[in-house]
Amino acid sequence: RSIGRFCNADLPGQLQLVANAEERLDELLHDSELDGDAICKVVACCAGWLRSPFSHGAVRSGWSGDQDSNMESGGVQSRVRRLLIRALSHLDLTHNTTLQAVASAVIYIRSLLPDSDYAEGPGRLAAKQWNQLRALVSCIEPAVAASCNPEPPKGPLGVPEAQ
Repeated sequence: RSIGRFCNADLPGQLQLVANAEERLDELLHDSELDGDAICKVVACCAGWLRSPFSHGAVRSGWSGDQDSNMESGGVQSRVRRLLIRALSHLDLTHNTTLQAVASAVIYIRSLLPDSDYAEGPGRLAAKQWNQLRALVSCIEPAVAASCNPEPPKGPLGVPEAQ
């Protein structure tokens, strides 16, 4: 639901969704007791808002950051990356229960990362953020993340059974 709402929103709507998520994360991080489950929900909700740095016609050889490089976009993707970095840095992704809660998000983030670090260049902030995301999710092997989020049982026709 959250991904569809975000993707279908215009720029001001996307900015508002990100602002709401940032506000929620700030509340969670400033509580006297850290609520890991709630932080996991923020990660799970917001990870789908992240877009590949190579989308919208960008190419690896001439990568200049991402689609946020112009002022019109309001830095939506930069803010989404910053939000995810803040949230993930407060989670223990080596803890199985935590990893289970964010496995889909971790798998998705890893799918957006290239095989090597982004070089610093004109899009230094974006490159730095992507490299930080890589560092946060690279401690989890893809097979481990996938095993924490198993596929639903399949029926005789290879179609997932209704739960």
